[in-house]
Amino acid sequence: MTILNLAFGIVALILSIVFIFIPFYGGHFAYISAFFAALSGKRWSSLGIAALIINLINIFLLSPSFMNNAIVRYNSEEWRELAIAIGVIVIQFIAAFILYLYHRHARRKAELEMLDYEDQEHLVSVIEEVDESEDGKKADWR
Repeated sequence: MTILNLAFGIVALILSIVFIFIPFYGGHFAYISAFFAALSGKRWSSLGIAALIINLINIFLLSPSFMNNAIVRYNSEEWRELAIAIGVIVIQFIAAFILYLYHRHARRKAELEMLDYEDQEHLVSVIEEVDESEDGKKADWR
């Protein structure tokens, strides 16, 4: 699954860079990159985060016609363009939240594995103490 996550992260990053060079519709297609970024979770989440940051920069800074068109059309009582713009932005934040959940889950799993390892070492030390107290010398129980 790790190679698949890496592939999703690379696809998300490449798509977000390609969408920068599509003048108006690059902002509209940013949700595709966000989808792949959300799938890149766990170990390769940094690629997904980079793709989401590039998407947001593309939407807000590099594609001003995207937001401008949405606001102008909203003022003329056509809400469809504004709904699309808000939807694309919300999808970026949903993908970021999914990446956060992946990261939190991976961190907790690592903490539990470390705790298990520390418990194992404690158990070994207790067994060694019991063996020493019974025989007067250290027994080779391994």
